[in-house]
Amino acid sequence: MDDWRNNSKRMVENIPEFHGHDVRAWFVGITQGKYPDMFTPTPLRREHVVEDLGRAVVNFVSNDAVSISGQSLNVSGGMFNN
Repeated sequence: MDDWRNNSKRMVENIPEFHGHDVRAWFVGITQGKYPDMFTPTPLRREHVVEDLGRAVVNFVSNDAVSISGQSLNVSGGMFNN
């Protein structure tokens, strides 16, 4: 299951004001800034799926990344800032 779905499901189950909300609709609400007092909107305004991580890995192991070393990559679409 994708992280956006896991996290959204936990929020819908554990935050009383969101009980009964559809998990995807709740997540889309975050991307649209519907809960500004509780959550910062996701900058890319879409869910992030496992394929996003896969594309990053493919890039790192390709010849395009031949000079990249010792780096960390946060594949979150800007949802988490480190």
